[in-house]
Amino acid sequence: VISYNKPEGWRLELGGMTTSKVSPHFWISGYGAYGFGDHKWKGRGMLEYSFEKKDKTPMEFPINSIKAGYQYDIESIGLFKDPESSALLSSWRTSQNNFYIYQHKAFAEYVKEWRNHVTLSVGFRYTRQIPTAETRFVNGFGKEYGQLHQAAFSVSLRWAPEEKFTQSLDLRSPVNRDGWVFVLKHEYGPKRFLGSDFSLSRTDLAIDKGFWLSSFGYMEWKIRASKIWTQVPYTELCWPPANTSYFTDGHSFVLMNPMEFAMDQYAMWDMQYHAKGLLLDRIPFIKKARFREFISFKGIFSGLSRKNNPARAQGALRFPGDETTVMNATPYMECSVGIENILTFLRVEYVWRLTYRNRPDISRGGVRLGFHVTF
Repeated sequence: VISYNKPEGWRLELGGMTTSKVSPHFWISGYGAYGFGDHKWKGRGMLEYSFEKKDKTPMEFPINSIKAGYQYDIESIGLFKDPESSALLSSWRTSQNNFYIYQHKAFAEYVKEWRNHVTLSVGFRYTRQIPTAETRFVNGFGKEYGQLHQAAFSVSLRWAPEEKFTQSLDLRSPVNRDGWVFVLKHEYGPKRFLGSDFSLSRTDLAIDKGFWLSSFGYMEWKIRASKIWTQVPYTELCWPPANTSYFTDGHSFVLMNPMEFAMDQYAMWDMQYHAKGLLLDRIPFIKKARFREFISFKGIFSGLSRKNNPARAQGALRFPGDETTVMNATPYMECSVGIENILTFLRVEYVWRLTYRNRPDISRGGVRLGFHVTF
């Protein structure tokens, strides 16, 4: 995998995983990467044990496995990273983000799926974050942290009745889009536990639902909400998924800058309507190409409590950029209109930024591309 970002320059990555021919119970995966700009080696290694015998991949339904691993890599704060997109194409961006850190992460997780599509996940992570020149860790008292340590446990419950999907080596793609999906997660880590510099307590809720509209196509809704209950460093805040790439996945904010809005609580919605040729099929020559029209509308309400606002609490870490602000009562919103199913997999859309249009160094609108395959 070849990609590019500002601190690493050109990045070369090589990864792999074992298959069931090695073992139907034990799985090893990982990657190694090198940045020609920062001259640093990165990598990840993970060992997974499946209590159920698998034919090809450990993600075969139902999952009943435990895994543990270690990763050292560069992380971008507030920047959306699409695991399904081409890393090289995603490197082509409208602007380059400066807010990066280096992170050591040890993790372990147990996942149990039942055939009624209830999933329980219990995990643990320990991170050691190292700042860069643009992302220093300094609080209002002038105290500077050379590193940030955080240990946290998490528990997640997911319920997706009537869910159906296709399975690849490491990814599931939904086939039926009219079922409910509920995910409730809580993460907790006390201060000073294993050297943690802050206490972490965060709750997340996700709800997905699709609606088939007969010959009028279908609609997808995604609702997200989160709340951080403690004072945390800005690296642990609820940064919205800002996507500065010209290639989008459709479920991120493509006209928002990374770390533009600071928040420790939010409610977000994402609506997409796929008309399935409702208008374009009535145009003779366009009908043969089987183009499909769609529209989207997404937005987010958010707030930043006093304890996590460096302008009001001296114990909070200062934000690395002067552009970071707190959202007012008006939500951030953007919408788009586009055409998909071009050559069966390509989509083109034009996106408008509806609110906060007078801020400096922003894009009010633009054309974006994406890969979108439907069944």
